[in-house]
Amino acid sequence: MNERQHTRERLGTFVVPIITVAVVAVVGLGVWMASPPNVVENTEYVIVNYVESRSVLIDGVQNGRTGEKLRLSSGPHRFSLGGAQDYKPLSRVTVENTSAIAPMRITFEKQ
Repeated sequence: MNERQHTRERLGTFVVPIITVAVVAVVGLGVWMASPPNVVENTEYVIVNYVESRSVLIDGVQNGRTGEKLRLSSGPHRFSLGGAQDYKPLSRVTVENTSAIAPMRITFEKQ
């Protein structure tokens, strides 16, 4: 075996794994960039305020507690509180153009 064949044989053992790792990394990066984990398309943020801690229901489904930043999809939603119905209810609220640092604030008043 001459020096060139010997070098090619030695490099061949490294080239295939390196190419494989590079392809997997690029494909993996493409998947991550296309759909980052835990991010819902059209994600919006709200903080629901009330004088006491209550469960917050969004479209009839418990989504967190008053005073917490809550994540939901953009569009119209019906907000209500768990527990006694001793608050002024809101009609549907359209949630849009919010961010994690500038959430929409929704306040319920005690009746």
